[in-house]
Amino acid sequence: MRCPNCNYRKMHVIKSLDLSQSVKRKRECYKCGEKIDTVELCSDNEDDSKIDKRLKKLESEIKQIKKNNDL
Repeated sequence: MRCPNCNYRKMHVIKSLDLSQSVKRKRECYKCGEKIDTVELCSDNEDDSKIDKRLKKLESEIKQIKKNNDL
């Protein structure tokens, strides 16, 4: 992926958020530091079991965050 600011070829992912039918990512350019958000849509061919696994993982992460915040 190219940076929209300086057109450099390399960007890295800072943060990812799995949603039910997409993945939202925050990316940063290695060269100029520009930050952008991208959304990747899941393929319609992705079977329901994979989506269920991703949702369960996300739910467990949310529970863990809530547990850590209660301390």
